[in-house]
Amino acid sequence: MTVFLLLSGGFDSASAGYLLKKKGFNLVCCFLDLFVPKDKKNYSKQIAKEIAKKLKSKFLVLNLKKEFKEEVIKKTIDFYKKNLTPNPCMICNQKIKFGKAFNFFLKQKYDFFATGHYAKVKEQKSKYSLFESKDKLKDQSYFLYHLSQKKLKKIIFPLGEIKKEKAIEIAKKNFFLKNIRESQEICFLEKTDIKNFLLKKIKEKKGKIIEFETKKFLGFHPGIWFFTLGQRSGLTLSSGPYFVVKKDSKENILYVSKNRFHSLIWRQKVILGKLSFIDKNFLKRKKIEAEIVLRHHQRKIKSRIFLEKNKAICFLEKRAFAPARGQYGVFYKNSEVIGGGMILG
Repeated sequence: MTVFLLLSGGFDSASAGYLLKKKGFNLVCCFLDLFVPKDKKNYSKQIAKEIAKKLKSKFLVLNLKKEFKEEVIKKTIDFYKKNLTPNPCMICNQKIKFGKAFNFFLKQKYDFFATGHYAKVKEQKSKYSLFESKDKLKDQSYFLYHLSQKKLKKIIFPLGEIKKEKAIEIAKKNFFLKNIRESQEICFLEKTDIKNFLLKKIKEKKGKIIEFETKKFLGFHPGIWFFTLGQRSGLTLSSGPYFVVKKDSKENILYVSKNRFHSLIWRQKVILGKLSFIDKNFLKRKKIEAEIVLRHHQRKIKSRIFLEKNKAICFLEKRAFAPARGQYGVFYKNSEVIGGGMILG
């Protein structure tokens, strides 16, 4: 059987390749060429090619620069322009890795599709389910809630049963690559941060910073899209610390408060849209009892979830910190992922 493996040039996908070969699979390693890095000496494509060579597997490059620019980079910028807080990695997983790349895989008619994600797929009573990985600190099941039965049937996550430390050990021992790298959260940012990236893409729009409780003018901001709910850093205000509690895009006003536990930051009700469930039968329900994660690596919160017209109204058992519009809420039953959607409010 042949497995089509997305090989990034990092520890995780290299280790995934080693584990697949050890199980007797034939490999076709595919590097996703998404953008040209500033540091061409450490070009991941060359590293991935060396890894594939050591795995004695076929190596190919899938050029998705245009698609990545349109689907991920441009949409990230558009989200910020709309006063939303996007998750570029979530968009990339949906549109590129398990979108464009998965569709390419289907056309090649290989047996399975694999990546270096930390998650598990299990077949249960002729249905496929998604679970958290053994390594809870590195678990990436949050980013995969959108996967369908059709896709899960073809997917293998070789790292689901091992810890990150083991993956690093495997990569270092079997590939001996000095430049083998650790994966980055937002790859296209490279060595800059999101604010400096946005400064080059969105014009500044000076506006007032107002203290929410007193309505006192405190200073100016360069544009409300540079800030997110609950944010503390970057406000450059004296006599703080202050936290962002509200963004008024119509008036271009940023409201802040010294109260970190302000009711506008800590929410007990969250609304999700653009819903997706691994088992589509959940969409037929009116009410679901599940735990919800509102940002990667945040704690799970027990919730009562009511489904109405492709929206989920979630009442949380405990208040959640800063569920920002544009981020994602993912539903869990213990360690199983059942679905999720985008935070609307």
